[in-house]
Amino acid sequence: MDNFNICKFIPNPRTDDVINTINFVYETAPHSLPQNKLDVMYKVHIVIDGKGELYFAGTQYTLKAGDIFFTFPSTPYTLISGENLKYIYIGYIGLRANKIMEALKINRFNCVFYGFEEVTEFLPRYFQKIRDKNAKMLSESALLYIFSIIAEREETEEEKNVGFGIAAQIRKYIELNYQDAELSLEKISAHFGYNKNYIANAFKKAANISVGKYIMSIRIQNACALADSNISSVKDIAYLCGFSDPLYFSKSFKKYIGKSPKEFMKSLKIQNKQ
Repeated sequence: MDNFNICKFIPNPRTDDVINTINFVYETAPHSLPQNKLDVMYKVHIVIDGKGELYFAGTQYTLKAGDIFFTFPSTPYTLISGENLKYIYIGYIGLRANKIMEALKINRFNCVFYGFEEVTEFLPRYFQKIRDKNAKMLSESALLYIFSIIAEREETEEEKNVGFGIAAQIRKYIELNYQDAELSLEKISAHFGYNKNYIANAFKKAANISVGKYIMSIRIQNACALADSNISSVKDIAYLCGFSDPLYFSKSFKKYIGKSPKEFMKSLKIQNKQ
């Protein structure tokens, strides 16, 4: 198992109110993966051994055995192998999975969960038991197990976080109003009727990112989605994502994604033709 990857594809009918697992992969050669990788499905990755670096949505994460991270459709990321990095991932789609992720606050800016060392022994043994007849059941139960251990920890952490409620409201407000070019910490504070320092501290504590960086990340995330649509004008994408200055948008996009908007759209076209 150390010298090659094993991928289990999961055949199943597609229905909306279920979790559909697509594949169950033991990745032993991540150094061969391309940078700015794009997926068409959700994936949960569990680091089994070694170390690595994840670059995602403008943030760098250091990973080691026992860490869990999620990636999302049409959102580029780069995973760099460090010391003998090995991980298992499960690809999945489905309305039920979306609901679970929403309930657990798993999103593009809360996508890495550290210190689940118990899975490094359990999951490889579990993976080895998969056969054609039980692949769907075992892959879905493994995914639900991962959600369950995250839920158990998050519930404890949420109880300790006094500002979690207001932070969740701020997050939702930003996601609904990111197209407003005047959206800012001051405007959010006025909307909720709280001192801006309280808003800033509560959000940073709950989301582990500042309000300003979260606004920027949401805008860049939606810009990536628009770039993958029929919109080809950089200026139009900029305005639709809350940027009043297309030049500033292009500089910000390149800072977060590593490519200019034009370069990113060109790479998407190449990938879509493959």
